[in-house]
Amino acid sequence: QMTTSTKPSSSNNSGSSNKMSSKNNAKSMKKSTDNTVFIRFTPASSLVNRWHLEEFFSAIGPIKKCSVISSNKSSAANNKNSLGYGFVKFVSLQDAQKAARECNHKSLTVNEKQFQLTE
Repeated sequence: QMTTSTKPSSSNNSGSSNKMSSKNNAKSMKKSTDNTVFIRFTPASSLVNRWHLEEFFSAIGPIKKCSVISSNKSSAANNKNSLGYGFVKFVSLQDAQKAARECNHKSLTVNEKQFQLTE
């Protein structure tokens, strides 16, 4: 469950607009994450990028956005060091739920190297 905080209004308003906007913000934040699946891949590797996740998960359904999280520190090869996880945002909630069910503990192959996927 997500919560939001708002600053008190400096106007003479009773605060009802703040309560309304807070509720709307919470609803829009929840909706923005509903279709998103958290993916962990092991071992963590900079070989895995968002295009690999998009290719793998597009078999489930249309994808809105993919990202692989990496540190700001660069390795010797000038690649950012992957933290071993990412996010896949599907267009539909049903596809996100299907991906979470069906792709847990599956393998992703990149450059002949296997990566274990978990939710």
